[in-house]
Amino acid sequence: IAELQELQPSAKDFEVRSLVGCGHFAEVQVVREKATGDIYAMKVMKKKALLAQEQVSFFEEERNILSRSTSPWIPQLQYAFQDKNHLYLVLYSHEKVKMEGTISQQTKL
Repeated sequence: IAELQELQPSAKDFEVRSLVGCGHFAEVQVVREKATGDIYAMKVMKKKALLAQEQVSFFEEERNILSRSTSPWIPQLQYAFQDKNHLYLVLYSHEKVKMEGTISQQTKL
């Protein structure tokens, strides 16, 4: 079982590049996957806040839509995982990659 757990993605597999937005029970970050260097958007949701607001079904619906969608307008779900306090959705979208390029350019100025 320990070997399988090591294969599961976790927050430590990503480096936070910037914070895109913050809400009541979630925030969205631009992250870089350490193993590949790929850039993603990562939505981090607080379990306590989701449970307090009875929003667990919202998370499940969002995860299901993102994992099944083929629309170019909806980001593709790459990973979904959790730890003791948070739920994570790691998303790929072309707009996010453009955003990362803009952030990199602004950093160089």
